[in-house]
Amino acid sequence: MQTNTTFSNNDALPQLLAYLNTSLSSYQDFPHNITKALQKLGEYSQHDRIYILEIHHNMTFDIIHEWAIKEVGTTPAKWKHAPVIHQHLWEEQLCANDHIIIRHENNSKTDQLLMELNCQQILLLPLFESGTHFAFIAFAQCIHVHNWSNEEIQMLCLLSSIIATRLNNYRLIHRMLHHLQKFHQQKIDLLLHYNQLQKIEDELIPYWENIKKIHPDLSELIQIESQLTQVKKICQTLLAK
Repeated sequence: MQTNTTFSNNDALPQLLAYLNTSLSSYQDFPHNITKALQKLGEYSQHDRIYILEIHHNMTFDIIHEWAIKEVGTTPAKWKHAPVIHQHLWEEQLCANDHIIIRHENNSKTDQLLMELNCQQILLLPLFESGTHFAFIAFAQCIHVHNWSNEEIQMLCLLSSIIATRLNNYRLIHRMLHHLQKFHQQKIDLLLHYNQLQKIEDELIPYWENIKKIHPDLSELIQIESQLTQVKKICQTLLAK
């Protein structure tokens, strides 16, 4: 049965806001906490399934975080990674209203999609754009169905903006740590090569000094020695960072 309710308990909003802000601040526990945050958001806003999907540059998407009530279950495997569906109406909604509502509209493709997702209607709100990635948060109504009022959509946008900020921060930290680990490994590899070079240099010093005594004015020797000295300085500078 369809109703026009918005949020059932406005007194719970401050607690929800506090929970979203604090629980999603932890990088270490973020994957677990965001699922819990989606659960609390779903219970507060009376939605049966909430998920975050990320659209890639090749026009496919992945569901990266999800929560659903037991009676409905999570998104079918077929739709956890799939090509993006193009609908002109959805594009118009996004441009005009900054959100998309997918509901039964006598459109065979849309009706088939909702049936496969076990949903009656879905509200999609954009989260952020980062390079070649674009993310949405989806609020699905499967069993408990009601019309979204403008007030409710605005409130969901506010709550989603908190998730968007925390999710983007998590992704930035994740990429930063990845680059730091990669740099650390490169530094280890450089150190190994530098030690090998140093060992070879130590073994060649007696022969090198002897050649310089025999041919002190040979320009090629002076050039090679200058280049080796420069390489050594570069290695020492990189290893000191």
